[in-house]
Amino acid sequence: MKILVLVITAAVAAMLTGCQQADPTVSADRTLLSVDFTEGQTLRYEFVSNRDIEINWGESRRGSETVTDNITQEMTMVVSYEPVEVQRYGDTTIKAKVESLDARSTGGRSFQRADAVETLRGKSWAFTIDPAGRLSDTDQLLGIAKEAAEEAFDKMGSGRVKDPDMTDDFLATQWFLWEAMSSVQQPSRGVAVGQNWQSNLFIPAPWIKRHAREVTYTLAELEETDRGEIAVIKEQYAAAEDLPSGWPMQYEGSFQMRGQFGFLRNYQMEDVSGQGRQIFNVTAGKLESHEQQYRAELISAMPMGLGVQPEITVNQEIKIRLLD
Repeated sequence: MKILVLVITAAVAAMLTGCQQADPTVSADRTLLSVDFTEGQTLRYEFVSNRDIEINWGESRRGSETVTDNITQEMTMVVSYEPVEVQRYGDTTIKAKVESLDARSTGGRSFQRADAVETLRGKSWAFTIDPAGRLSDTDQLLGIAKEAAEEAFDKMGSGRVKDPDMTDDFLATQWFLWEAMSSVQQPSRGVAVGQNWQSNLFIPAPWIKRHAREVTYTLAELEETDRGEIAVIKEQYAAAEDLPSGWPMQYEGSFQMRGQFGFLRNYQMEDVSGQGRQIFNVTAGKLESHEQQYRAELISAMPMGLGVQPEITVNQEIKIRLLD
């Protein structure tokens, strides 16, 4: 019996860490945040991403009032995740499909046609995920994002002009859906209530520059419910000093932006603040819901040496919920 227990423990450790050396036991005060899929069981999630952007251009020439532009963007999407091949203690192959997607933008002078992200409606892709929540084989995901982003471009003469779009929001939800679990440094040891760990998430935006926010995760509480053991994971956001390498970029080549963002250059992050909360079903190995709210403050520059540095404020909210 003792040998059997050791074999099972080692198998669980291998499931969570792959080829890495794992701790042989998990103490009673720690919880394994393992992402699990069941063959034949398709999961469907709703994603809502909305933001309000204010561009403060400074005082008018008369000096009597502040000139601002206010822009809102919102994307609502349902994605299904069908396990195609489930390997016990190993990677699972998933086929994802965008079942519905709607996007709308108001304000500003650059939203004259449907958002390019809507061309993702009905698109599907495959990827693999391990029990720790780490994604691999993401070429198809990035491929359809690039195809959608290309629809935001118009050709003008020998160059290209890009409309603002929300493909950043699509990638921000899909690339980092299980980030809280995958960023645990030693997943085989489990996580204790009150324990903190960190990672980085990017800030989706209609302009072309990646910005990162540092997220501090905290396992706030564990609760036994009729659905199983539920983990409440809380998040705090701050501006990240460095941009992690390897993040997806769906735009290629040279181009210019249309509208207000076509005039702005050299976006610099000044501050990020906010918080999030997610509910993870430990027993089922499924994320049930996730909410993120944050405020990002940036400054930009105008071309041609005008000496103007517009201030940009982004209030962003992202909501994810399991539909089934």
